[in-house]
Amino acid sequence: MQAPLKPFSFLGFGSGQRMCPGINLAKLEISVFIHHLVCRYKWIPLEKDDSVQPTLVRMPKNKYPIVVESL
Repeated sequence: MQAPLKPFSFLGFGSGQRMCPGINLAKLEISVFIHHLVCRYKWIPLEKDDSVQPTLVRMPKNKYPIVVESL
């Protein structure tokens, strides 16, 4: 029987000597992608809801519908 995994223990790129050599390229590509999403589009919330659930990353308690428009 395997022991249960600890929360947040997943290492997508591995670690140590066998770490993925493309980790820095992948992180750079993700950063560029997010930059383009933020700079090239307008994000309009359809509802006013400031309630959040306490997690590692702030997330809305309910669904948060938005409209995305090109600038």
